[in-house]
Amino acid sequence: MEKNLVVVYESEIGTPFVLKPVGNQVLMLRPGTELTRLCIESVNWNNLDKPKVFNGESKFSYLGMTGEQVSTRTLFWLLIRFMTFGFYDEDAAKEIKNDLKSMDITCPYEPITIGIHLYEKKNNDSTEYHYSCEGFDNYLCSKTSYLGEDLGISLKMIMETDFFPEIHVNIEQGGFSDELFDVFKRTLMNEVGENANIWLKFIKKEV
Repeated sequence: MEKNLVVVYESEIGTPFVLKPVGNQVLMLRPGTELTRLCIESVNWNNLDKPKVFNGESKFSYLGMTGEQVSTRTLFWLLIRFMTFGFYDEDAAKEIKNDLKSMDITCPYEPITIGIHLYEKKNNDSTEYHYSCEGFDNYLCSKTSYLGEDLGISLKMIMETDFFPEIHVNIEQGGFSDELFDVFKRTLMNEVGENANIWLKFIKKEV
């Protein structure tokens, strides 16, 4: 891969791309996909003067440059977006690892600690359950058990990339009741199982 090209990822699903200027256009490059032209429009940028209405358009976040070592946190936020499907995909870890290797993107091989906040959101007659962490909000789940399963699957797949020796997760109860928090906790622990490299700490809200 040519050095010193910009690497970005789709802000919702974490798919990484290399941006290569060619003439008067910018091409988005990713192994195994067709060339795509990046349209530079206001929808792709933070614009404080306009409401954020994207109409299905992609937004992109900066990851680094080809050949660069990025921080563990920077890479983690890409990975958790890429891994949040709600189901286990045995090829996902290999795919993203190979993609980043082809872009020569690395991070220090060291443990990482992340914080996760739980909250619920009323939507008409139903309730959505979410977790958020430093700007990332998972896709909605209709039950806290599904949320625990989703996070557990994501953490296991991230560990399979071998970018980190350990992941330490501090989980705040947030807006969940004690009962819902306990359901989430049991499901997450069951999904993670006996993985010695994933450390979970549950923080109940103060009364």
